[in-house]
Amino acid sequence: MLILLRAIVFLGATLWLAYVPSSQATSLTESLLPPIIQQAIATLVREELPLGSSEHHISILSSNASLASLSACDSSYHDQPLAQFTRVPERLTGRVMVKIMCSNSSAESAPTAIQQFVQLQVEVIGSYWVTKAELATGSPLQSEHIDVVTGPLQRLPRHAVLGQLQDHPQLLGQTLRRSLSKGSIIQENLLQATQVIRFGDDIIITAEGPGFVITRSGKAMDTAAVGDRIRVKLDNQRIIQVLVTGKGTAKAL
Repeated sequence: MLILLRAIVFLGATLWLAYVPSSQATSLTESLLPPIIQQAIATLVREELPLGSSEHHISILSSNASLASLSACDSSYHDQPLAQFTRVPERLTGRVMVKIMCSNSSAESAPTAIQQFVQLQVEVIGSYWVTKAELATGSPLQSEHIDVVTGPLQRLPRHAVLGQLQDHPQLLGQTLRRSLSKGSIIQENLLQATQVIRFGDDIIITAEGPGFVITRSGKAMDTAAVGDRIRVKLDNQRIIQVLVTGKGTAKAL
């Protein structure tokens, strides 16, 4: 019953905070939170910023009244406050909930602990990929097809490719699942790795060890791209798993 009551209280707090208007937001550095709490929140956010982030701004959505208990978490507390996300965001932009915990375990006084949920608004500017021109279904994606632009990341699609070209070398050469118009945001789920091995292809398998290299041949029992694991039937009819390294080649596992 106690666990259920705690869950209801947490859910109620989460739902109430979810409807705090953004117009009531206060910049982290201008909030009434003690500097030690501001630093804990800033560090937590900085460590989870999306790839390609160049600027970010943190606002506090929770009301000052709801944060009053945290005013006691000042330099008199000997333990550093702990800030953690209630749920680690897949991409840190928009509204997120953070749990703040601070305790004083010094020998000079009885141990005390404070815990409070704080809702943040995190706005991030960063880089992401868009198409330079229209691309047809099945086209291999090459670097000359891509513009890296900078803008707010909050409203980008979930699978948008963030960062610079060198951050995702594995995506270059992959083919488009559907056509894209000029200026479209490139998304990972719209790309598929080029198949370099098809069912029935002859495969050269390499096995390496200290001072030796052995090769043997077999027949692919799957269709695959570079980096995939597939089954191969050897000449003696034995079936093994290998790692695809290129067109018609693989490495023994």
